Amino acid sequence: MEIKSIDEYTKEEKIALLNHWFRYYGKEIYILEELEKFQKVVQKDCDIIMQVAILSYLVQEGPSVLLKDIRNNTLDDKKLEEFKRRGLIFKKDSPEQYFEAEKSFLKEVVTTYNHPEEDIPLSPEEVIRQLKEFLNREEAKNKLTIQKVQEIFNDCLFKKEEFKDNKPIKKFTVGEGILQKAVFNTEKLNQHKPEIVEMIDEVENIDQGVHCLQMCVRKDGSIWTNYEGDLDCLMMLGLATEVLEVPLNIPRDEWYEFFSTAFPYVKKNNEKVATPVTGNDPKDFLKIMKKK
Repeated sequence: MEIKSIDEYTKEEKIALLNHWFRYYGKEIYILEELEKFQKVVQKDCDIIMQVAILSYLVQEGPSVLLKDIRNNTLDDKKLEEFKRRGLIFKKDSPEQYFEAEKSFLKEVVTTYNHPEEDIPLSPEEVIRQLKEFLNREEAKNKLTIQKVQEIFNDCLFKKEEFKDNKPIKKFTVGEGILQKAVFNTEKLNQHKPEIVEMIDEVENIDQGVHCLQMCVRKDGSIWTNYEGDLDCLMMLGLATEVLEVPLNIPRDEWYEFFSTAFPYVKKNNEKVATPVTGNDPKDFLKIMKKK
């Protein structure tokens, strides 16, 4: 490809140079999905992205500014208009500096496009750092994690100050699991119910029914926990909010008769997703707990 003024490049040539710029000058590990998102934006608005690339070159930033927006899902029409506006302002205020950067950028990018030098490998420490960052970012996308289950479970439990004379002062709901039972604040359960639904929705085969010990598998095949206690917490939250149900509504004290080792199958109860939890009157606490 020849080095020429920017107006002399065809759209196809600009797209080729920008794709080269993203891959060759990027110093961060990226995944195929992120590359495809970049290519889609370039195909749609190559002139704006070219402008962003030139400004990034000016401050020695590279493609990282765009990669950040791609990862945050903020590289939309609004952000592109903002980039365009910033570029026009810079051109107007500092035309000589901008056009010098444009000229230098095109010369360098076309040269490396025609004769790419061997990549300088990242240090092992930098590779590890970026991989950890990537894994943390991917985990944050998940609705179902150990941290989220524990945070919601603990927040739904009654606090010490919410008990008086060994009884809760607000409506309560009993959550029953395999390993333990929990007394939840009904109001808190209702506050967190949308999040509980989201977590339950991530469980593989939950709509068809799944063995409770298989609730550790997300729909994407990943494992969110290897600890039965975490599964028990999710199960208690699900049953307490009626988002989960045991087939035939078999009571807990009969699980051992119907299921091997008393570990039941559970499935999502779509009819109860939008139904608030009713809860029990505090004055009935001792009577209900005695039955349980």
